[in-house]
Amino acid sequence: MGRLEKASNVAILAMAVVVIGKFAVDAFHGTSKPAEPYAHGDKIKDTPDLKLAAAPLTLLMVTTSHCGYCTASMPYFEALTAAAGKAGTRVVAVTSEDPATNGQYLSEHKVGFDAVVSAKDNSIRYRGTPTVIVVDHDGKVQRAWTGKLSRDREAEILAAMTSN
Repeated sequence: MGRLEKASNVAILAMAVVVIGKFAVDAFHGTSKPAEPYAHGDKIKDTPDLKLAAAPLTLLMVTTSHCGYCTASMPYFEALTAAAGKAGTRVVAVTSEDPATNGQYLSEHKVGFDAVVSAKDNSIRYRGTPTVIVVDHDGKVQRAWTGKLSRDREAEILAAMTSN
């Protein structure tokens, strides 16, 4: 094997390590950022399950019981749902799994909710879990976030729930 060929192979391996490392860091250290499926002003269609018209604001929490980022975010969800209850904001858990399973999961983590609904049955779009969406009584999206929650995101969500 010639020197040029060896150098090429080393360069390719080094590039592969960098690319794989970047994906690994992103996968294991997820951060919250605005959810792409919904932007401010987008509309979510109300359904009998969602009951968006029942409160001035609704906090939609998209979670699953097998999501590590969801479990890591539970202390924030607990605080957010407690604040939502005090503010008169309706809390709806949205899930791709069996709603009863998700409701039990949330209850075990002391996260309050008014309802647990199927994401598919209610046409809720999301790219990953957890996703948090604040919508008004007409279904107009106020703010949305996707990814593991943090203290900063908790403050942003609380502000979105109290700004109207």
